[in-house]
Amino acid sequence: MRLSSLIKHALPSAAVKALDWRKRFEAAGVPPAQSIAYSLSRAARADLSNSRIEQLPPELRRRIPLAVDAGANRGQWLSALRRFARIDRAEVFEPNPEAFNALSAMFATDEGIRLHECALGAAPARMALNVTASSDLASLLNPAHALRANYPGGSRITGSLPVQVVRLDDVLGEDDHVDLLKIDVQGFEKNVLDGARRTLARTRAIIIEMNFVRHYEGELSFGPLYDRLIDELDFEFWDISPPHRNTDGRALWADAVFVRV
Repeated sequence: MRLSSLIKHALPSAAVKALDWRKRFEAAGVPPAQSIAYSLSRAARADLSNSRIEQLPPELRRRIPLAVDAGANRGQWLSALRRFARIDRAEVFEPNPEAFNALSAMFATDEGIRLHECALGAAPARMALNVTASSDLASLLNPAHALRANYPGGSRITGSLPVQVVRLDDVLGEDDHVDLLKIDVQGFEKNVLDGARRTLARTRAIIIEMNFVRHYEGELSFGPLYDRLIDELDFEFWDISPPHRNTDGRALWADAVFVRV
């Protein structure tokens, strides 16, 4: 096939994809003119997916007075979210020193963003963090078979570090009303929730990573974690992101949004 024919076939597909992205940006609250530019930007498209703003309730897509980021890693989620929503204040937690250094470089001078080099859990403690080759897989829990099988390079443990664990209830004040709590803590979700009972009563929405396949020993996978949020903590399910899949197509995990209504 000649180059001219290839271009003719490629252009309609590219145009359709750009239109689809534009519609997604507009649905997320981006003004139409800016949506056109964003639809052509690889970085903006990545931020749209990484921020999970499409899964948030409409009232949280433009302004978030107080966000809490539990398991911030290098700040990928918060940075992506700020492209679309104004965040007045953020409390950000990350125990991995290497990731925290990158986090500090990104946000240390930003007013309204307070960084905490510690993990969130059920009670104050010192615990061993399993540091992995890929920093976003590091956990206070031991890896299960599925983690090793589906992330063979990134899940390799490269060391163990003592880190401080604190309760979210002990960090935030009684007058702090959380608009969005994001939890991405590699299997430690139950512990974070247990240490945030008072805070959760003042929280509008939670975005939480939920595993369909057990990644870490002792974690709560999708079913029990869903039941805990709904039946015990009185949240309601709102939406879920497209799942992350393994090479065979099996869904491994997704980010789910729960709201208090």
